[in-house]
Amino acid sequence: MRNQRDLYPVDRDFDGFFDDFRRNFFKDFYPNRREAKQMSRIMDTDIHLNDDGSYTVFVDMPGFKREDIKLNYGNGLLSIFAERHKESKKKKDNQVISEERTSGEFHRSYPIGNIDPKKIKASLEDGILRIDLPIINGENNADIKIN
Repeated sequence: MRNQRDLYPVDRDFDGFFDDFRRNFFKDFYPNRREAKQMSRIMDTDIHLNDDGSYTVFVDMPGFKREDIKLNYGNGLLSIFAERHKESKKKKDNQVISEERTSGEFHRSYPIGNIDPKKIKASLEDGILRIDLPIINGENNADIKIN
């Protein structure tokens, strides 16, 4: 006896489309386990909507220097890129017992529309990246300097 799903190949293809879509669409939003472990300690983010309609974004960036971080705003998307290299200072007599500090490249993006990129301000203090995003009508693109 034939399976009922075999009688309706269009339904099977349609269901398969949504299974693939769901699996691939959310992949960009949910990192794999290794990335999730790294991200749990780096780049935790708070986004505040201010009374005037502007946004303030606070991002945990412990151990990063200004020159390690790049910000970009384009097409309604605020993107943060950061890179940290593992220190290679090893002494002959010392053994590493545990290494938990993360190194590598990190990236987060946040969809926030109607921002005036010419007035975006960013600062890094005590491991907290603060980004002030003023609102305008329309979309623009810009790279952002960190003070």
